[in-house]
Amino acid sequence: LDYWEAAKKSFLRDTKFIVTLQEFDKDNIPERIINKIRPLVKNPDFVPPKIAKASKAAEGFCKWVRAMEVYNRVAKEVKPRREALEKAEAELSSAAEQLDSKKRQLKEVQDLLDHLNKQFEQVSQKKESLQQQVAECRTRLDRAKKLIGGLGGERVRWTESTRKLGADFENVVGDILLSSGVIAYLGVFMGAFRQRCLA
Repeated sequence: LDYWEAAKKSFLRDTKFIVTLQEFDKDNIPERIINKIRPLVKNPDFVPPKIAKASKAAEGFCKWVRAMEVYNRVAKEVKPRREALEKAEAELSSAAEQLDSKKRQLKEVQDLLDHLNKQFEQVSQKKESLQQQVAECRTRLDRAKKLIGGLGGERVRWTESTRKLGADFENVVGDILLSSGVIAYLGVFMGAFRQRCLA
């Protein structure tokens, strides 16, 4: 059957036919349409040079139909690879995010380690300082023992003074009370009268 005359009347008179071909959704060609054009593409008479003998416009349309069939065939082969590529890119992106996260965690750990090292250095310096102070205190303690030993004769007097001070300490509240009373009640009198009262 010759469909060219019918096609000229319907398709070629449509002013938007070229736009329709340009905007054709070649990624989603229904399988039933591919099954219809595949035998046509295999037909040895459906090649651009032979079609060009009938019409230049038909030659362009022939090229377009053959291109759509080839594109569909190639797209079916490429689609799994493209999906695998997208999956691999998504995995790579996820791995890159995980790597960035691990790098941030590593930096936090490194910063913490640096902080702890600084603290360790400070504590070590403080320890050395304390050890030096302990050594100085031991030296002073040894000197103090020698001094106390040398002042052994004064020990008896110091012991007695300590005992007396302890007794005075126990009486300090009463002494303060008496002193306060004297100042409060005798403060208005002359000095000679106060001396007689206290004697």
